[in-house]
Amino acid sequence: MADKTRRVIKTKGFESDAKRLRKEIPRIDQFINGAEETLSRDPLVGKQTSNHMIRGLAMAAIPNSPRLVLYYGINKDAEVVFIMLAKEGDPRGGAMIM
Repeated sequence: MADKTRRVIKTKGFESDAKRLRKEIPRIDQFINGAEETLSRDPLVGKQTSNHMIRGLAMAAIPNSPRLVLYYGINKDAEVVFIMLAKEGDPRGGAMIM
């Protein structure tokens, strides 16, 4: 049975975060691509945050680099929406999920 693949939408805020963080986080693009591939097939793989509409997926730890969390939601059309990319502990992320 083939997996259902959902469309992934990246908000302007997410794109802005990614652009800003690219300068200091190695392999950020690999994380984003892997998250897109994974979440397009299974959007519930991330952990639910204190806001039941938002989930988070954390990047595996890389030595000497901050850990990233990708915050996303699922819209009414069952599309995955990448909302924000932040360093773990960034207060913009709200409640920590990891």
